[in-house]
Amino acid sequence: MIDIEAGAAGSEDDVYPNPAILIGGGGAIGLISMLSLPWPVAVASTVLGTLMVAGAEIDAREYLLPDLVTWGAVIAAFLPRRC
Repeated sequence: MIDIEAGAAGSEDDVYPNPAILIGGGGAIGLISMLSLPWPVAVASTVLGTLMVAGAEIDAREYLLPDLVTWGAVIAAFLPRRC
């Protein structure tokens, strides 16, 4: 339920991912990508995966997906096609 008297839905400070989740998830994605994909695709996969982890963590906590994560993921999704 939304509390109208609480003010805005969230502050600007709340839209940053938890560093422990981001580093852990990004590290696992990077390790699996580097072991199983050619390096240009692995780098793009790691960037995309890390952005997805950041977006999922922020969205689960705040019900808000920041534009930086959204547009970064769109760019990273098309990056392997250029490599």
